Amino acid sequence: MDMKNKNPFLVHNYKYLITFLWCYSSLFCSAIDTMKYGDWIRDNVNSREKTIKLVSAKEMFELGFFTPKGSPSEKRYIGIWYYNLSPKTVVWVANRENPLVTTSRTRGGTFGIGEDGNLQLFDYSAGKGRSFWSSNLESSSSSNRTLTLLDTGNLVLTEYNGIRLWESFKNPTDTFLPGMKMDEILTLTSWKDQFDPYIGDISFTKGEGTNSFMIRNKTGTRWKSAEVSMFLSSNQMPTTITNFLENKRGVAHKNTTYKTGPEISNYNYSRLVINSNGKLEYLSWDQNWTVAWSVPSDRCDGLNICGDFGICNSNEQMRSCRCLPGFKSSLVEEWYSGDYSDVCSRGAKLCNGNDSFLGLKMMKVGRRDSTTSIQVNNVTECEKTCRDDCKCQAYSLETHQNSWNRGDSTQTNLSCWTWSENLNDLQEENITKDGVHTFFVRVALSNLKDETSNPRIVKPRRRKSLYLIVSLTVTSVIVLSIIIISFISWRKRKTKRRGMETLDRKQSVGINGPNFRGKLQRRSID
Repeated sequence: MDMKNKNPFLVHNYKYLITFLWCYSSLFCSAIDTMKYGDWIRDNVNSREKTIKLVSAKEMFELGFFTPKGSPSEKRYIGIWYYNLSPKTVVWVANRENPLVTTSRTRGGTFGIGEDGNLQLFDYSAGKGRSFWSSNLESSSSSNRTLTLLDTGNLVLTEYNGIRLWESFKNPTDTFLPGMKMDEILTLTSWKDQFDPYIGDISFTKGEGTNSFMIRNKTGTRWKSAEVSMFLSSNQMPTTITNFLENKRGVAHKNTTYKTGPEISNYNYSRLVINSNGKLEYLSWDQNWTVAWSVPSDRCDGLNICGDFGICNSNEQMRSCRCLPGFKSSLVEEWYSGDYSDVCSRGAKLCNGNDSFLGLKMMKVGRRDSTTSIQVNNVTECEKTCRDDCKCQAYSLETHQNSWNRGDSTQTNLSCWTWSENLNDLQEENITKDGVHTFFVRVALSNLKDETSNPRIVKPRRRKSLYLIVSLTVTSVIVLSIIIISFISWRKRKTKRRGMETLDRKQSVGINGPNFRGKLQRRSID
């Protein structure tokens, strides 16, 4: 039979039929990549029969029953892991909330397509037993449905017409695989701990309506990536990771647009995992699993670690948090206990005619809803924009160049960013490098007297009224000095004249006095 000239659908079914007949007629066959209604994967842990597993066509992944390393041996789960990799690396777990508990009296579990068309996990100790997990689809005829484990690791339940009804890529646990697509619906959830796949406290998701990704726990957001091209942020994700997460050839939910992206094969044996310790790790396989990237990378990499108006410096060994220059610590006990959530505050109110803009070299500043950007011509315009708004807390200037379509000409544009809410998520630039932006924070001059020797501070940009005061003061000193010098000079001249007059009088008395014996003569000058 010339298989190349046949209908692909018939070829697929023909191959499946041959594989099915061969496997089920052989005592040695225990693994297939596709199963239909009536086929069951049985966990024969207390039987001499070989455990059946679902293995992808190219032997990339397999599905079966397992017990996590370090977990009680009686707890059994149905899951997917890499085929023939040691140690076993599980990437998906079905019944993570409801493990089967096996004993010497039980026969274990069974997994397959149930009578209602759903994927079902049963304890078949007493016939069909009770359900431990289901795909929770609407009940329907199951006779024409098939379940396939793909080489991507995606477990797919398909209708007879090829429509995908359910897939593990849309119902992940703690692992993101090549071919998946991270959108606002998808959420990764950590294991409870490294031995227990139960739903943990840490999750990883994409922000709604943004290009940022977040790590959360029960109390809130622990880490947040910068949005694409977000100004003044160190949390930019590497291109490799963003391409991996936004693989346009991956599975997408409704209303998702496909665009050209990297080939899935470029990421074979790579995975992204959210761990119970709060870290997101990107790992690749080369004889063993290597962590190529992870976040948070250090204490300062978390979200708003030092609270509002607090700066984090990961190089500080004793205490990584401190208040912005010109701000003060209001809660000393919390400060030394490591709770920086509400410690730093302003020492004086703004907009009283005595403000200054203090320049700081920053590598990360949190973005708030009120953070805005406008085009300006120079830094003076940017400062004026912030100064004229009493709500403005800080500003910074972003320089970017645009190339013309014709020729090699470029145009430099300046964007003025302003912050009108409490400043948060501040991280200091620890390594001097070109291109670090200066972040100008609005402070009261009365709070800067103790900061004059701070080497971290860039020369402050003060208000024009201050320059006027300084100018008037200098001018007054000069004028006063001139007056004093003139007065001293006048006094000297006056004293000198008085001395001359006294001498003249003395000489006059000597000539006309009673002891004079001479005779005065007049001399004419011809």
